[in-house]
Amino acid sequence: GQGFIQTLPLLAYRPNRWARSMSIGIRTLVARDPQAYHNQMLRNIRNDPEKMALVQEAADYGLNIGFLSEFFEPLAWMKEIPGGRRAVESTIGRFGAAFHAQVGMARLEMYDAMTQMAKKQGLRQNHTAQQIAEESRRVARITDSLMGGTSTKGLGISVTQRQVENAWLFFAARYTRSVFGVLAHAFGQGMGARET
Repeated sequence: GQGFIQTLPLLAYRPNRWARSMSIGIRTLVARDPQAYHNQMLRNIRNDPEKMALVQEAADYGLNIGFLSEFFEPLAWMKEIPGGRRAVESTIGRFGAAFHAQVGMARLEMYDAMTQMAKKQGLRQNHTAQQIAEESRRVARITDSLMGGTSTKGLGISVTQRQVENAWLFFAARYTRSVFGVLAHAFGQGMGARET
């Protein structure tokens, strides 16, 4: 599902980068121990200076690079049911690890592709370092909106409201927020609005 929902903007924008993120998600899903595979992927990123520099830059500009999301939080109650922990870890845990691996990598790929273009355009137009940094921040916000990675807790939404939304709307609240975020960027200003 995430390959054609959350990461669809990356497929349209950079199909080769989408394929890389999709591959990571599938390999995580079919791995003997998906969580261990996901953790190994994160270790590989940490050991690659070029990727780590990209992760650090993205984090500095506000991109949600935690490779985790709130999508599976509503299902946490299932672990409390007798035998539920095993069922959650063997099914939902597997899909959750694959989801986080693929969407997390897709966010990073989208941010990288968009900032490379923004930096080139900024240099061609003799923008200052501060203007290019501001454009990178805007790209990080756009990437989070396009990929549904905006943290509802980070937005300041109360615990009660998040619980009600999760209980009654399941995933719909995030998708709704994502759509409005993309529309806001589309009608905004700057490179991001032109790209969206």
